[in-house]
Amino acid sequence: MSTAGSLREPSRFKRRYALLGLLLVGWGSAWALDMRWDGWMPRDQGWRLWKRFFAAAWQPAWTYENATPLVDAPPFLGAMLLAIGTTLRYALASMGIALIAGLILGVLASHAFWNAGPGQTTPAWRQTARTAFRVACVALRSVHELLWAI
Repeated sequence: MSTAGSLREPSRFKRRYALLGLLLVGWGSAWALDMRWDGWMPRDQGWRLWKRFFAAAWQPAWTYENATPLVDAPPFLGAMLLAIGTTLRYALASMGIALIAGLILGVLASHAFWNAGPGQTTPAWRQTARTAFRVACVALRSVHELLWAI
């Protein structure tokens, strides 16, 4: 029997209790915050703002909409292309740096790089160095999630 076939799918019974728990937590949170159903719907000014927002989203402005035109300002599409080019340059530069740093750190964090050889015991300082590089890799990978958490 394969390992993939032996894994059980969560039962519907457990899913129902999980869904019921989420609904109860949501209802309890709404009750604790004293939320009312009519507070979720926009009023007159809210509906007007909603309509203006989505009308502008369907018909974007392709020119600057300032009352006073900017002196020596590039056209809107030109400014957009410059911004896209800047973004791509930063992305390519950061990917190049990440590729080189990842290759170096990957080799330094590998077991094969620090292994003493067959039949020999690896010295403690090598194990410590390998662990330090592995911790550095984990710390660098967690920066993205920490920024999202902040």
